[in-house]
Amino acid sequence: MTPYRDDPPTIVTAKLRGVDARTKGHERECRVQVIMRHHYVDEQAAPTHSDPLSTKIVDTDNFPEGEYEAEFVDGHKEKLRRKKDGRYVARQP
Repeated sequence: MTPYRDDPPTIVTAKLRGVDARTKGHERECRVQVIMRHHYVDEQAAPTHSDPLSTKIVDTDNFPEGEYEAEFVDGHKEKLRRKKDGRYVARQP
């Protein structure tokens, strides 16, 4: 079993853009709360890899429900779905 460590939540900026027929053309910078999980092998000082454990859009908007993608400064992309109540949730690739 590979040991891991979770960071406390941090707020970062990402570009949110629509990726389906209903949401294309909707794009903006947004604040995202991220919790990163870092994986280690044999107690190395540096992690072998890191993944977002959870992402949560902090800012509100009036975008339509549908599929979106949040792209972070490092190029990592998270696939999201905006629901009727305005929340963004992770979606399967």
